[in-house]
Amino acid sequence: METAAKKPVARKTTSLKGKLDSMLAAYIAAGSAAGVGLLALAQPAEAEIVYTATYTRIHDGGPNTLLDLNNDGIADFEFNHYSSSVKWLYVYGETKGNGIQSQQGLAPDLFKGILIGPKRQFGASLKMAESYNGVTRGDWNHVQNRYLGLRFKIDGETHYGWARITVRGNGGYDAIITGYAYETVPDRPIVSGQTAGTYSGDDDPDASAPSPGTDLGTLALGAAAKK
Repeated sequence: METAAKKPVARKTTSLKGKLDSMLAAYIAAGSAAGVGLLALAQPAEAEIVYTATYTRIHDGGPNTLLDLNNDGIADFEFNHYSSSVKWLYVYGETKGNGIQSQQGLAPDLFKGILIGPKRQFGASLKMAESYNGVTRGDWNHVQNRYLGLRFKIDGETHYGWARITVRGNGGYDAIITGYAYETVPDRPIVSGQTAGTYSGDDDPDASAPSPGTDLGTLALGAAAKK
């Protein structure tokens, strides 16, 4: 007697590939989220001091020399030099709120490491130097690599900066701007000569600057002097 062949039992099939795909997708999503977090932590902080090296001669009796401190195409300060029997050098803030650090009604020539910030006095237009009949007035007579403290506006907010200037004669004669910088954080002080980092101390007039970056303006000035 023949035995009837057993009918194969249908088995429920499971897509292994589908499960693997789902697990892989979840793993990638988790890894991506973690990676984004790590990437965010690894991002460098935005530079807070913007420094520009230059070699700009302040015109003698010609068109006034303009300084665009944040390089946005809008002049922030203007230098006027006149040379005749009387020689003088003036600096002006180009817009309302812009100013030059002041001392006894004149623009002082700051050494490196001097704080420029909210607690200083500023004037909208100041004399830097004057020479007449052998008598000089003001600080900017025969000085090398001194700093002008500056205050100016960006989108209505106050920022601080500096310009480094060398003057080879009396009354501001043969004056050259060799670099300038500004603090991108509103109302935060900057130290004269500071080209990197940020000032984080108290508004201390004796604060010294962090080590600045490569001083291309000074190198350019030195190279020009050797010619």
